[in-house]
Amino acid sequence: MKILILTNSIVGLYKFRKELLYRFIENKYEVVVSSPNDDPKDYILNLKNNGIEYLETFVDRRGVNPLKDLKLLKNYLNMIKTQDPDYVLTYTIKPNIYGSLASKLLRKKYINNVTGLGTSLQQDSLLSKILKKMYKVSFSKSECIFFQNQVNMSFFIENKILFSDKQSIKLIPGSGVNLEVFYPRKKSLVDKKIRFLFIGRLMDEKGLKEYLECAKNIKEKNKNVEFQILGPFEEKKYKEIIKKLEEKNIVNYLGVSTDIREQVKEIDCIINPSWHEGMSNVLLESGAMKKFLIASEIPGCKEIVINNKTGLTFEVKNEKSLEEQILKYLKLDEVERENIIENCYSYIKNNFSREKVIEEYIKKIS
Repeated sequence: MKILILTNSIVGLYKFRKELLYRFIENKYEVVVSSPNDDPKDYILNLKNNGIEYLETFVDRRGVNPLKDLKLLKNYLNMIKTQDPDYVLTYTIKPNIYGSLASKLLRKKYINNVTGLGTSLQQDSLLSKILKKMYKVSFSKSECIFFQNQVNMSFFIENKILFSDKQSIKLIPGSGVNLEVFYPRKKSLVDKKIRFLFIGRLMDEKGLKEYLECAKNIKEKNKNVEFQILGPFEEKKYKEIIKKLEEKNIVNYLGVSTDIREQVKEIDCIINPSWHEGMSNVLLESGAMKKFLIASEIPGCKEIVINNKTGLTFEVKNEKSLEEQILKYLKLDEVERENIIENCYSYIKNNFSREKVIEEYIKKIS
C-alpha cells in the first residue's frame, strides 16, 4: 500500500499528523509527503529518518493567481503519475482542490480533510462562487471527506457542494491532541504576574488586531498582567505595530517556537481570537496542559470552549466583548479558575484524543 499526502505546510503536518504517518509506516505502508519546504527545525529530516519520502512542492497558500494554481495542478498530476499511489490524502484548501482534481483525473482513490473554510469561501463574492464549484468538482469522487466541525460540514451540504446521502462524509475531532506529549507541567516562574498568550500566524484573520487593542486597554488599568505573542509574521504590517507596542511595554513578542510547550508552560491563560478555525489545535494543546482558555465563539473553538464551563467565549471580531471576558477572568478567584481548568482538561481528554482520528483514517484505508 502506497500513500501520497499533499498539504501546504510541512510544519502543520509534522506537528499535528506525524503520529498518523508513523502508524502508516508501522502498518508497512509506503508513505510519500509533498509540501512547501517551510521546515524551521529538521521536521523533514525526522520524517525521512522514519522511512517517509519527502517531495517539495510550492503552494501559494493565500494567492489567487490562476497561472500559479494551474502550475500546481500540473505538478500534482506529474507527481501522482510518477508515484502511482494507492491513496492520496489531502489537507488544506489548495491541496484539497487541486490534489483531488489531479487524483480524480488519474482515477486514483483520495481522501480529503477540510481543516477550515477560510474567509474567501464564506463571502458573497465571485471568488466564493468559483471556489464552491471547484470543491464540488474536485470532491465528487472522494472516498471520504473528513470535517473537523459540524458547521463546516453543514456549510458544504447546504451549499450543495456535497450530498450527504451520496458521499462518504465523516466528522472527526480536528487533528486531536496527543495527550502523551501535551500534559500539565509546573511553571518555573513564581512571580504574581498574570500572563496571557496569543499563538498563531500574525495576521488579521487570527484576531491579532483585537488582541492588541485589548492589551492596550487592559494594561492601562492593570500593570500586573503581561500580553505575550508567539508566531510567524504572515502579514508584514504587524512587525512595526508589535515593535512599537513592545517599546511601550504593552506586549511581549516571543518569536517563533518549535515546541510551544515551553511557552505555554509559563503562562496562565491562552487567548484565541481567530475569525475561523477547523478545530483549534492551540486550544486543545493548551487545555491538555491545564491552561485557562478564552476563545472566539466560532466553529472550531466553541466545540472546545463552552462558556463558563470549560473556559470563556466572546463575540468574534468584537474587541469589547474580548476585553470583558479578560476582565471577567481576572476577577475569578483561584477556586473558580481551577474548576473551569479541570472541567476543560477532562472534556478534552475524553473527546479529543488524537488516537480517535488515526483510527478513522486506518478504518477508511483498510
